[in-house]
Amino acid sequence: MPYGLDNASEGIYAVYDLGGGTFDLSILKLSRGVFEVLATAGDTALGGDDFDHRVYCWALETQRVGPVSPADTRLLMMKARE
Repeated sequence: MPYGLDNASEGIYAVYDLGGGTFDLSILKLSRGVFEVLATAGDTALGGDDFDHRVYCWALETQRVGPVSPADTRLLMMKARE
């Protein structure tokens, strides 16, 4: 359960999770302190290391960074996971 969502206003919420190697998305409805799961789905081709690698590539492109050594690549991937 997302931290603090149980204290939020009533409504419909999209909750995503990129951990564990899968991108998961759940649609929840909060009404009078009770959650109802309206839908949930996951994609094993997204999330985890795949997502970290995409963020890494995006950062390199956005910042126009030149060639990166293998050691720096490992360091940047570790930082992306944090």
